[in-house]
Amino acid sequence: MKKVRFNREQSFETVKKLVCENLVSFGIEAEEAAAEFDIMIEFLTGLRRSQIMLGANVELSEEQLVQLDSFVDKREQRIPIQYILEETYFMGQRLKVRQGVFIPRPDTETLVEVSLAKLKQLYGHEKIWMLEIGSGSGAIPVSLLKNLPNLRAVSLDVNKLALALSRENAVLHEVDWRLELVHESEWWKIGRKFQALITNPPYIPRHQQATLQPEVGLHEPELALFGTDDDGLGFYRQICTHAEDVVMAGGLIAVEVGDDQGEPVRELFCNAGFAAVQTHKDLNGIVRVVSALIATRE
Repeated sequence: MKKVRFNREQSFETVKKLVCENLVSFGIEAEEAAAEFDIMIEFLTGLRRSQIMLGANVELSEEQLVQLDSFVDKREQRIPIQYILEETYFMGQRLKVRQGVFIPRPDTETLVEVSLAKLKQLYGHEKIWMLEIGSGSGAIPVSLLKNLPNLRAVSLDVNKLALALSRENAVLHEVDWRLELVHESEWWKIGRKFQALITNPPYIPRHQQATLQPEVGLHEPELALFGTDDDGLGFYRQICTHAEDVVMAGGLIAVEVGDDQGEPVRELFCNAGFAAVQTHKDLNGIVRVVSALIATRE
């Protein structure tokens, strides 16, 4: 019989210490373990993380302790905490998350912020149609739709689980009536043009697979992780070839890029004849987004 780690005789501080020690023994960094404990308690109790960190009086029921024990068991398998809780936060909003669908990262908030600023600058309050490639959980289109009432979006994915989850999140945030979801891989054949193309494509080079954390390499969908071509930049080359098929002249292209990929993607976009090519850094000072405009032909 499995030994239960936690019981009501233990103080909250003791439970926290035991959880963190277990997580660290699984190979999780101590700082991350402490953050995950707060996330678990927030999920179980409904308390805000700030309240937990400030020492709010937390008393866990027997049922909550059993759940906490199951969370730790799953983390021992290095299942991501987002999959365990089936939720995460992105741009300050709660999103549903499910195994088989890529987990949205804080890094991608840079792509949303850049896209928001560019779309407002280019189009103001005009009606905007945006194409997103790779809907995943719907984090990008849902966030953009919530912040731009004049925006309409079409989001494509080859993963039907992702499309279903995107729909759930769009309904959750009441933007589903402005979002069209399409099961498609050859996005350049959609047969219409948009004012913007936004995407966080798969870009990890396949040869880096062995370096990934177990949470990523063992549990997240490969199609959402690994870029084509030896350098992982195949999707960006595809954009260079086909962007003018789906984006109007003067329209926006904004893409997320991996570490050290900003300059190579900027060069690809410049060589493709895109205009106003720019790179944008995330909060850690790493180039995370490349933006450009479809050149206006004279």
